[in-house]
Amino acid sequence: MADNFSSQILRGDLGGALIPDEISQEIIQTLPQSSVLLTRARRVPMSSKKKTQPVLASLPEAYWVSEGGLKQTSKTGWEDVQITAEELAVIVPIPDSVVDDAKINLWDTVKPLIAEAMGKKIDQAGIFGVDKPSTWGNDILAGATAAGTNVASGTGVDLADDIAMIGQKLSEKGFAVNGFASQPGLNWQLARLRDEFDAVYLAIGAHSDKKLGLPGEAALGVESAVKMLRAIGDDELPDLSGQRVCVIGGGNVAMDVARELMRNADDLKERTDIPDNVYEGIKANKAKTLHLFIRRGVAQAKFSVQELREMEKLPGVQLIINEDDFDLDDDTIEEAGKDKLTRQMVEELFAIREMAEDMEDDGDTDFEGNPADRKYYIHFNSAPVEVLGADGKVKAIRVEKTTTSADGKMTRTGEFEEYPVQAVYHAIGYKPASAPGIAYDDRRAHLANANGDGRITTEASGEGAQVRERLYATGWAKRGPVGLIGSTKSDALLIVTNMLEDLSKAAEGGRVAADRDPESIDRLLASRGVKPIDFAGWKKVDAFERAEGAKEGREHKKVIDPEQMRALAHA
Repeated sequence: MADNFSSQILRGDLGGALIPDEISQEIIQTLPQSSVLLTRARRVPMSSKKKTQPVLASLPEAYWVSEGGLKQTSKTGWEDVQITAEELAVIVPIPDSVVDDAKINLWDTVKPLIAEAMGKKIDQAGIFGVDKPSTWGNDILAGATAAGTNVASGTGVDLADDIAMIGQKLSEKGFAVNGFASQPGLNWQLARLRDEFDAVYLAIGAHSDKKLGLPGEAALGVESAVKMLRAIGDDELPDLSGQRVCVIGGGNVAMDVARELMRNADDLKERTDIPDNVYEGIKANKAKTLHLFIRRGVAQAKFSVQELREMEKLPGVQLIINEDDFDLDDDTIEEAGKDKLTRQMVEELFAIREMAEDMEDDGDTDFEGNPADRKYYIHFNSAPVEVLGADGKVKAIRVEKTTTSADGKMTRTGEFEEYPVQAVYHAIGYKPASAPGIAYDDRRAHLANANGDGRITTEASGEGAQVRERLYATGWAKRGPVGLIGSTKSDALLIVTNMLEDLSKAAEGGRVAADRDPESIDRLLASRGVKPIDFAGWKKVDAFERAEGAKEGREHKKVIDPEQMRALAHA
């Protein structure tokens, strides 16, 4: 091409410099990889610039058909959509002097950038209406806003948390979230952070949980542990009017939910910093009988000793177990003894078995020998298979008895039992949150760190997974929703060691952030409208909470309104 750059170039100015058609087709074929919109769009062949395409105006409805029954038709309508094709061009001037001096294949360098530039332009126009052709209709964002099908949420402080919160809200409304698109530039906030910091750690935890996958789980009264435990800190507690409830899960989260459902509200208020709204919500809890179902055996549960000991000391609660569940063979006992935490857990569970026997022998009492008004059943080797309902509400849970071998393999027995319950809470696993611009390992449910060492990679696995400099994941974000506090401590040691190793090899002894001014972080946050709470601000909030708690003879009384917390901190 010519040496002189011009922002306006006509076809005639290019002479024979246009790229061949086969190369153009190659770019077009790879274009969807560079565009969020094209990735999720459907290709429509067009023989002219304009085309009218009929589309369904709403999602069709599916109906169950009884034997010999009639099949219903969907109540849907069709709308004609006008499609207008517009030409998109990318012109990259390359001076002859650059071509002459180049030591690399310039075309291989430019070709992917052309696709990326086109993808960016399409997304800006189609999703956000930025520089949109006048012949196009509403962009997606404007159309959704006009139709009222938009959700505004989040604090603006933690981008990943905000996105996960919105995703959860959409999921609760029955929408399947299959991707995220952001305003141009939003995905690169992490890149800006690396300009200000020598290293960036992602410790974003988990914000959503796994579904049960059981028939009937859509019934009213089926709640996730995530929603239940999160509600302890706000005013959106689920319906707690059921007198008979069950919890599904064999880990600490299930134990947390069960404990709160069996807990006395006054005891909770005395021992914790819960605010008034949560106290009133727990006080309205009518649960008198709780069943905890654990699919595998005593030696395969994942409870911590501390959680078990808190369960033992619930005022007014009688613990009830099946002694047959504790009939462990020698191989299982030997296998459990190989791991210190597992051995301690099993020993504590056997202590609970003896406690449960004493409670029964003493006339159905709690741990202090007082009459118990609530019963807490613990069922091992019990796998729920169906939520039974009536009128759209939970009425019972169907459970299959299982057996578990020493190596943890579960076998179903074909023996079933039904338990009448009005609510089902499930805690069978979490899914750690994703982060914009960070690859995700869907199979293992954590941020992509292909080598398992916490160093963020460009892909979840495979030869293409390259380490991204100075980006690290820790905790569940690194390894998925497994492990206790001890595992997180081990992660921290490993990842800090890896970071120090990486920085020692970097330029300037690891002092690689572009802006070394200590106040640069404050300026960066201020430019984004973020006013963080520092330690001095935290102490103001803490002092207020202590003062409010002292009025009621308590150590703390939690502030839950974010605006009130910010006002206190910045006063």
